[in-house]
Amino acid sequence: MFFAIISILLLGLFFITKKLSLNLWKPFYKTLQQIESFEIDKTKQPDFVETDVEEFNRLNTSIQKLIERNTVIYKSQKEFIENAAHELQTPLAVFQAKIDTLIQRSDVTQEQSEILVSLNENVSRLNRLNKNLLLLSKWKMIVTATNKPFHYLIISKRILTFFTEQAKAKSLIIKWNFKKILK
Repeated sequence: MFFAIISILLLGLFFITKKLSLNLWKPFYKTLQQIESFEIDKTKQPDFVETDVEEFNRLNTSIQKLIERNTVIYKSQKEFIENAAHELQTPLAVFQAKIDTLIQRSDVTQEQSEILVSLNENVSRLNRLNKNLLLLSKWKMIVTATNKPFHYLIISKRILTFFTEQAKAKSLIIKWNFKKILK
């Protein structure tokens, strides 16, 4: 009889403890779920619920501040990359045009011609880097705006010619078998 009473008490204590523990940790798991589903490039910020537990409230406040700071930093970096790439286009185009004009002149010496060719190659490389920067910013915008599965192979095929040009400048050959990847 004594053993049965002790067993019932321990079993009851176990279930009461389990129930209290679940209720106590419920806010923590809600916070954890919101953090796991958070995406910095989306506009929706997590909404943390006020709890009776001081530590969870402090945790939620700290996480909210961290998310806000990182979102501001992310947006400013994204904007900077886009603006920098667009602002670089005009001076690079002007520089390229002036080099082309100088190369076409008839009074250019051999030494000057070599310098101009070197400058032309470097400006071409800067143009390619700038195009890559623009491509990356557009690529990220396309992925986040559509919120659909993004097939990198299709995009890779489209830009492969662009990178082939860069590879040729460095005496490299790009070989890529798309059929093997698709299997």
